[in-house]
Parts: sequence; C-alpha cells; structure tokens
Amino acid sequence: MQLPSNWNQQIQSRGGHVLQSSEWASFQSSIGRQPHYEITDNWYWLAFDRQVSGLHYLLAVENPIIDQNPLDALESIAIKARDMHCDFVRVEPKGNVTKSEMEEFGAIKVADVEPSTTLVLDLTKSVDELRSALGKSHRNRINTGPKRGISVKKSTELDNIKDFLRLMHDTASHSKIKNHPDWYFEKMAQSLISQGVASYYIATVEDTPASISMIYDWGDTRYYAYTGNDQVLNRQYDVGVSNLWQMILDAKEDGKKYFDFWGIAPEGSENHPWAGLTAYKKSFGGEVVSSLGTYDIVVNKAKYRLYNTYKKLRGRK
Repeated sequence: MQLPSNWNQQIQSRGGHVLQSSEWASFQSSIGRQPHYEITDNWYWLAFDRQVSGLHYLLAVENPIIDQNPLDALESIAIKARDMHCDFVRVEPKGNVTKSEMEEFGAIKVADVEPSTTLVLDLTKSVDELRSALGKSHRNRINTGPKRGISVKKSTELDNIKDFLRLMHDTASHSKIKNHPDWYFEKMAQSLISQGVASYYIATVEDTPASISMIYDWGDTRYYAYTGNDQVLNRQYDVGVSNLWQMILDAKEDGKKYFDFWGIAPEGSENHPWAGLTAYKKSFGGEVVSSLGTYDIVVNKAKYRLYNTYKKLRGRK
C-alpha cells in the first residue's frame, strides 16, 4: 500500500515519530514488510505486515496516535488484521488513550517492542543552558577531548557500516544484549541514508574509531538510535560523551527543537537492566516522556494461545 504524498506533513503536525515516516515505510517495504494505514481527523495508524515463525501479524510501532475516539482507532486496525487473516496486531498507542480503554477493548499488555519511556531534550534552550545541565565530569571530558586525541565527525558514507557493526558487536557482547542482524543494519543504512534521514557520528581516538552512533533526523527531532562502542577505548577515554554532545550541538545548530534519547528505564525501576544507560542519558539533561507500552489485539485466539505456550516453554515473556 502506497502512503499519501503528504503523509509526513500530516503526521508531523500530530506528533508523529520517525518510525511512522514515509522514509521508514520505504525501508520496511524494501525488506518485505508492507505498510498498511488509515488516517482520520481523530486518529491514525501505520502498521507493517510481519510473518515470523509461522505467525502472521501487523506491527504498529509507536502508534496508533489518538486524538479522540480510541476504541474506533483500535477497531479500525483490528478489522484490517481480520481482513488480512492475521493472528494478532501489536500496537503501541499514544495520545488520548488510557490503560483502562485498552483493557476494555480486550488488548493484552506484552513486553515492549520500543521502549515505553524515553528522554527528550529541549533544544530551544541556549547552548549555555544545555551545557549547564551536563555533569561536571562531562564538561571536563568534552573540554579536554581534543587535547586527549579525540575527534568527532558526522558522516553519510556507507563504508562506515563495517566499523559500526564491529562496535555494535563489541557492545552487545559486553552488555549481553541481542542486536538486529547485520543485514538489517546494512539495509537500514542504505535506505535511510539515501533518503536523507540517517547518518553516522564517529568519535575517534588518534584516528581509531572508538564510538559510532547512527542517528535519525526527521521533522523537528533528532533521534539517538544506535551506538556501538569500543569497550577498551571508551572506558579509557569516554569518547561517547564527546560524540553525544556533538550530536546535540549540531542538532540545535540545524534548527531541530528536540533531541530524543530513544529509550530509558521506566521511572522507579532502579534495578532495571538499563539503569546504567538511563543514568548516562539523564546526565545530559532532558525530560522523561512515558506512554502505555506495547499491547496485542488478538484475532486468532487458538493460534495466539499456542504462541504464548511456545514463548513460555522458551522462557520468554
């Protein structure tokens, strides 16, 4: 399904996210995940057709976006799923919708696809205000970075994918997390860089890449999407601090209004696996923004029960 030519303009005015953009839809289509949508004056949704392990479902990341009539929005996407013979729909509702309304519709709370809590920095503040929100140690590291051999640059060269993947593997091994497969990042870079959405920020120590981030620029927001660090060099030089600060400064200079840190631990979750990462992101300032999280709308009840039984046997939530 082709999105309207003015899709981005419509959803940006309603708080849309880069993961609902026409550029993201183009990338998803390129890897076989076709978009489906409906948009009204009261709500909109954009979902992608997914088939994994014998399951057929629609995935609506960071949406539907609801101004009014949440049950109508949920019913719309459920009807689409039934028409496509999907087993369920996975949604992340935003806006004027409550937990009780999700439960009233029969939606089931599941583990988040995208983080339900993020941190957003207001870039309309002056540089001095942004700098004053930094921890003292951060300011020292940033100020002394060039003397310590650290340099930062922005790049849209696709050849950077090799070093990016190497550092992403290093970080995943250290943090015991699972990344997307390499092919996914390669396709993402090819599609989103060519469309002017994605770019790399590369921090080096004496010309050796030590921290590489992939960021998205869309609408009035810069998104801090993925970062891979050399565990030895980053621990020794804290290059990630200089890299992230430069991303923030450049976003402000480019006229962006917001810097989205893309995911932190929920408030009050001191023992969360992301506690350390959350403290790091908060040390740059910003306001916490939370949403309801991820829900499943079941279409094929028998198959969905089998799916949940399989997950439990595999020790997954």
